[in-house]
Amino acid sequence: MVRDELTSFITKAIAQLGYSDVIVDVQTPGLAVYGDYATNVAFQVQSTKSEVRSIKQNPREIAQAIVDRLNKNEKLKEIVSKIEIAGPGFINFWIAQPALIASMRE
Repeated sequence: MVRDELTSFITKAIAQLGYSDVIVDVQTPGLAVYGDYATNVAFQVQSTKSEVRSIKQNPREIAQAIVDRLNKNEKLKEIVSKIEIAGPGFINFWIAQPALIASMRE
């Protein structure tokens, strides 16, 4: 399922940034202009104490660090056609058409 895969990729990206105790919640946004899926995980990361404390930034900067990690993931690029940061730190995802079709077949 695409949502589960996104959750896994985001969780790994956050762990690479030094945060392991963050629960990633990926939702379907209310409006299509915000993509197929979205997460507010940058806000959760900001409020979490990290062993590494590699990020001491506002949610939008945290979202950018997460997106930078996600954009390096070749497998994610097969699933997601676009990742965008919106507002103060929301991360929006647009699913690539082949992945969308494959998920409908499941």
